[in-house]
Amino acid sequence: MKKRVSFLMIFLLALLLTGCSEKSGGSTQYQVYYISTSGTKLVEESYTPESSTSPREVTEELLEKMGRPQVGSDHVKALPDEVKVEHCVLKAREVDVDFNEAYNDMDPVREILVRAAFVNTLIQVSNVEQVVITVNGEDLVDEAGDVVGGMTAESFIDTKGDGINSYQNATLSLYFADSDGSLIEREMRNVHYSSNSTLEKVILEELIKGPVNAKLQAVLPAETKVLSVQTEGGTCTVNFDSAFNAAPSSESNVTAETSLYAAVDALIDTAGVREVIIQIEGSQETPYRDEIDLTQPFTKREDLIHQVVSSESDVLEPSVGVDSLWKSFF
Repeated sequence: MKKRVSFLMIFLLALLLTGCSEKSGGSTQYQVYYISTSGTKLVEESYTPESSTSPREVTEELLEKMGRPQVGSDHVKALPDEVKVEHCVLKAREVDVDFNEAYNDMDPVREILVRAAFVNTLIQVSNVEQVVITVNGEDLVDEAGDVVGGMTAESFIDTKGDGINSYQNATLSLYFADSDGSLIEREMRNVHYSSNSTLEKVILEELIKGPVNAKLQAVLPAETKVLSVQTEGGTCTVNFDSAFNAAPSSESNVTAETSLYAAVDALIDTAGVREVIIQIEGSQETPYRDEIDLTQPFTKREDLIHQVVSSESDVLEPSVGVDSLWKSFF
């Protein structure tokens, strides 16, 4: 009995390590994903593996096919030339893909499309339940610094039409502190952002990056993270991490009132919300910088805005450099 049990365990383990069962025969058709020449969405091609149907060899064929879109098609390979797959490991129910360091140099717009292309292509391999991406052996992290981890097709909004592959333009009305730190001044900024994000979150993330105008001051610490943001019935509820509850820097003269209303006014101006609720780590109990009671919604403060004459120079190019990226690769 012991021998029979041991043999069964070894047999099951072998199945897991080799990828378990195959898809239906040698004629299984896969969808291989590329990026449209406009750089705005994923495009798929149907493909039937030529040589084998073993999970390992199918994975290799799919990766190779991703670098060879049909000649004359309206799409290009997902990876820029300088980004390479260092190795790909097929584990039990998982594919691990490791890229070289150049992966981290991709613009965020291109990176999310590359990520979606690889996940949607490789998740089709028999018994693969998730795809894990690493860079130079290190975990892939998002813009907030959080580990992305295993991904499935459900990690992305519909990859056809207006889904995660759709990118929108927006002109943001941001506010930063003047030299005295007691008033805010408007800085207009043009951005391209993915439709898997929200306009409200984009506004806050651009605010955290700080001003481009050297005469203005940052209003939030650069380490601040937006944990969540939700708008319902004209009320936007923003949940920041604890880094939010501090001055922008140790040398900053920006008041707590200036910092808070820079965020509130930016959200109301651009996102069209009526009021903003601020939370820190999910709570409103802690006063902001020991001064401002957060147990109340905030509305726009016109009196804190330093009125300046706007000019064409106020409108900046997209902060993520999307235009230059498209000119370089397409």
